[in-house]
Parts: sequence; structure tokens; C-alpha cells
Amino acid sequence: MANEPTAISFSGGYLRTTTGEDILAYEYDLPKWNEDGEPVGRQRGSATLYAATPLGQERLPVPAFRDIRGHWAQEPVEQMASLGILEPTGLYFAPGLPMLRGEFARALAQAGGMEVKVEEEQLFPDVPPEHPYAPYINALAREGVVEGARYNRFQPQEAATRAQAAVMAVKLLGLERLAPVPPYSLPYLDDQQIPLWARDAIYVAGEMGLLEPDSFGRIRPQATITRAEAAAFLERLVTFLREGMVREYQERLLNYS
Repeated sequence: MANEPTAISFSGGYLRTTTGEDILAYEYDLPKWNEDGEPVGRQRGSATLYAATPLGQERLPVPAFRDIRGHWAQEPVEQMASLGILEPTGLYFAPGLPMLRGEFARALAQAGGMEVKVEEEQLFPDVPPEHPYAPYINALAREGVVEGARYNRFQPQEAATRAQAAVMAVKLLGLERLAPVPPYSLPYLDDQQIPLWARDAIYVAGEMGLLEPDSFGRIRPQATITRAEAAAFLERLVTFLREGMVREYQERLLNYS
């Protein structure tokens, strides 16, 4: 799996290290001896060994966006652009502008490592096959990550909301069923503004740290997610895919008893 790029000795670049992981789970039942060398019982137990083997490294250039220097989201923007999750084009990133639904779909598919392909079938009336984001939107749609809105339109040029981002990401991870059985309340001042269709995803995204409240304790579900916020959101998603999913596997499966 690919880990987070790490800074190298000069500014302007990252290294992506690809590693292979080996996991060995075993049980043991061995004789136990006292100081005189006499058997006094058995030692029983189990353990798990983990090993990561470096497979290769790739230097990733960082786009020189002129409008993010000193910005609070500079690091996640540069990391996500270096990985190709965000499109590293042009001299300006426009961190305060809305992230469009089509752009976010592309970024999400890239972050999740989804296989995308150009196809002739049109799943949404407003996403023709020649649309630049059609392969990514269709790949997500086939996996049930995204759906059409009114008249089955995807609206790729519309601004994505924070609630929509949470729903897409949690569905991509397949964790939407981790929310409590309703009814339940969420610890946000604007809890009542969270639409019913997004409550479970926002609960899970909040627990995972993907979606964070503002300084007033509001999650702002209906607010547009800016390009800077989307970069930070995607960076946290990539971190979870790299670390959290492995930890969940170890704790929930290998260590299950």
C-alpha cells in the first residue's frame, strides 16, 4: 500500500514510499520449566507479528500554487496535489472557492484507488461520456457511492456541501452502518440542521475525524465545502485508508477472540 509522502531534504517535493505488509498470527503451547529444570506446567497464548517491506519510492513534485503560501491548508493541498488526488494544474488553487461535485468525485475516486475507465454508457443525463469527470463519477456510481438527485441528475458543476462530502466518503469506505440505531443526537450546535439522509454519515465522519466542527461547535452540513476544506478532508481520508483501515483489520479481525 502507498503511505503518506514524507518530506525530503529540500523544499518542493515529497517521496511516496510503497510498502508491502506481512502479518503472521500464531498460537503457542509450550512446556514451562522452573529454575531447577523441572516441568511445572504449560505456557499457552497467541501473538501477532507485523512487518513492512519497502517496495519502492517515487519522487512527487509539488505544484507551485501562488495563492496557498502561508494558508492553513497549504500542506494538505500540496500533498493531495502531489498525489494527483487534486488536479495539479495552473498557478492558482483558489482555496476559498467551492469544490464542485464533479471535482470532488474525481478526487474521491483517486483517493480510494478506484479503477476507472472510459465507457460509452451514460448513467446520468447531465454527465455524458465525454465529460472529463464521467469515468470517475460512473465508477463511484457503480459502487453505490454516489447517486443522482432530482431527475437522476448528478449536477457535476454544482458546489458540493459538507454533508454530501461526508456521505460520499463514508460510503466509499463502506462504514455507513457504524452509526447508532436512530433516533440519536449528535454533539453539534446545529444538529437539527443535519438532513436525515446524511445523519449516519456525518456521525461516522465525525467519529473518524474526517469532518470537524467549527470553533462554535457547528458542523455546518448544508454549507459549501471549499477547496481548502476539501483538501484537508481528503488528506484525513487518505491517512485513514493508510493507517486506520489497517488498524481496524488488526483489532477487529486478527485480535478478535
